Amino acid sequence: MDPNSKSCSFLKLIDVDDPTKVEIPYDFATLLWGEQLPYGDCVKIFDADNLWVVKIEKDVLGPILGDGFVKVVRDSGLQKNDYLLFNSLGPFTWYLDVFKSCVLDNSFITSIRADDDFIFYGSGYKGGSTSLYVGDRFWNVRMDVLSDNCAFTDGWSKLIRDLSLDIWCNFIFIMAGYETFKLSVFYHEIGTQMYFKKVNVVVLDDPIYGDAGFDLLLVEHKEKVITNESDVDEDVAGDVVGDYM
Repeated sequence: MDPNSKSCSFLKLIDVDDPTKVEIPYDFATLLWGEQLPYGDCVKIFDADNLWVVKIEKDVLGPILGDGFVKVVRDSGLQKNDYLLFNSLGPFTWYLDVFKSCVLDNSFITSIRADDDFIFYGSGYKGGSTSLYVGDRFWNVRMDVLSDNCAFTDGWSKLIRDLSLDIWCNFIFIMAGYETFKLSVFYHEIGTQMYFKKVNVVVLDDPIYGDAGFDLLLVEHKEKVITNESDVDEDVAGDVVGDYM
C-alpha cells in the first residue's frame, strides 16, 4: 500500500481470449479488506467513460472479479495481451487503466515489446541521456537507438541493483518530460505494486510542453540535478524498451 495516499494498485496481463474473470492478488485484497474477504460484495470500477459494478467471487486460487467483468471486457474492447492497471480509491471503488500493446497515452510497459512504444519520439530520435525517477531517487541512464528499437544502457543495471529489483519485474514508464520518466514497479508473479518514498517532479522548458530547452528542475533535488550528481555508472546492461519507428 502507498503510505502517502493509502491506496494500492495491481497490474494484470490478459493472457486469454475473451476473459470472463480476473484474479485479485491476495496481498492487494488483504490490504483493502483484511483477512475476512467480502465475497459476494461488489466493487465499482470506472474509467474516463464508463462505470461498472463487478462482484467479488471466490475461486480455487482466491478472490476474483467475476460476475460483471465480461461487460468490462466488452465495453473496453479488451483483447489478449492487453494490460489492466487497477488503482484503489477506496475499498470498493477502483479506477481502471487499459494498456493496449503496452501503451497508454504517455506511459508504456516494458514486459512485452510493442511496435508503437516510441510514438513519444518518432523516427528522428538519435538517443540521449534520460532521467529515471523511482520514489525519491533518480538515475541518469543512457537511451540508445539500436537497429529496430531503443534500449536503456549505461546506468540501467545500477538502478536495478540499487533497488534490489528482480529483472522480471514489470515496469511502467510515465513520461514526465521529453527525456524524463517516472517509474512504477510491479511484482511479476502477483502483479501488486512496489512502493518507494515519493518525490514531485517538475519539468520546465521542455519540448513536450512546446518549449525549446530540456532543463529539468526537481523540487526536492534541484541542486543535485543541476550539478549532475545523480546515481549513474558505466555498465552497459541495457533493457529494450520498445521498437524504434
